[in-house]
This record gives sequence, C-alpha cells and structure tokens, in this order.
Amino acid sequence: MDKNTQEVIQQLASALGTTTEKLWGILLRQAFIDGIDRAVWIIPEALAAILLWRYCWRKLMSEDADDCEPPFMVGLVIAGIFALVALYNASTFYQQLLNPEYWALQQILTAFKQ
Repeated sequence: MDKNTQEVIQQLASALGTTTEKLWGILLRQAFIDGIDRAVWIIPEALAAILLWRYCWRKLMSEDADDCEPPFMVGLVIAGIFALVALYNASTFYQQLLNPEYWALQQILTAFKQ
C-alpha cells in the first residue's frame, strides 16, 4: 500500500472508532464472505443458463420448430445473459478468495470516491 492509501484507511478507522489493523482484518474477512455469497449465486445462474440453452436448442433443432422459432431464440439470448452474469460473478468470486487484500483496497477506495 502506498502512503495515500494508508492515510485513507486511517481516516476511515478513526471515523469508525477503531484501529487500522482491526479494520483491515474485518475487510479481509468480508472479502471471503462476499466471495462465498457470489458462489451461492453462481450455481443457479449457471444451471439456469445450461438448462434453458439445452431446452431452447433442442426445440429449435426439432422438425416442428418452424412455427415457434422467435420465442426460442429469445430463450437462447436469455440463457446467454445468464451465462455472462455467472461468468462475471465467478471472476469476482475468485478475485475475492485468492486476493482479498486487493478487494478490500478497492472497497476502501470506492467508499472514499463517493
């Protein structure tokens, strides 16, 4: 951490009435908790994407799909959106669990930008 960041953490700690070491420890534990929270959401998002994609793809590839293509195309787009959200959450999940210091630092800097 550079000197400016340490000053920001000290200001935040004094505003909360605690020490910087205790505040930093709390933020590191919170990174793990938020990472697990994201993991809980990744599973249903990915599952919904896979199931919706398989269902719509099978319906589009069947012989009687000529009269119902638009709804299933929309379903494929929605499945793609679910997949993208799950990938974003997965990347943030790994960042929080593998590098919690960076996540905590981002949270502090974001709080002081507002």
